[in-house]
Amino acid sequence: PGGKELQITDDGEQNFQPTWSPDGERLAYASHGREGIWVVPAFGGRSRRLTDFGSHPVWSPDGRWVVFQGDVTAELSANAVHALPPSALWSVSVTGGQPRPLTKAGQPVGGPGAPSWSPDGTKIAFAASDRRWSQVWTVNLEDGDLKSIVTDLPVAYDPVWSADGTWIYFSAV
Repeated sequence: PGGKELQITDDGEQNFQPTWSPDGERLAYASHGREGIWVVPAFGGRSRRLTDFGSHPVWSPDGRWVVFQGDVTAELSANAVHALPPSALWSVSVTGGQPRPLTKAGQPVGGPGAPSWSPDGTKIAFAASDRRWSQVWTVNLEDGDLKSIVTDLPVAYDPVWSADGTWIYFSAV
């Protein structure tokens, strides 16, 4: 009550999927119009580009990295819920630099998307989807090891870690 709306971006470029940094000082978001992942101060100001592709950004628990879904050869940002092939998961430092792949197109099968950091920052949970099904996986950030979590449901959406890191929650149909 008594709150006031604050417009954070004003470029009119279809910015979506905002996510707060752990310290609450910044927002990362995807831009369909300007493409890529961007960071902006929480109360507005000049946006800074992190990548020139991707969508669905998620901050690391320490606020130093952003993981996102995307593909360098195809614009996938308009698909706000899931990525589809040929998507992969990528990470980029919030200070800039080249994004590095965490998964490869086709490994696991489908398009990895909807990433979620584990509370300790060592793993990413994600959904891998195509037009017929989706599965939930994790990738270990230290060694790249992929682990299948859910494979027997036709649709599994948006996995997130429990606060203590012992459970992964997701929506399913």
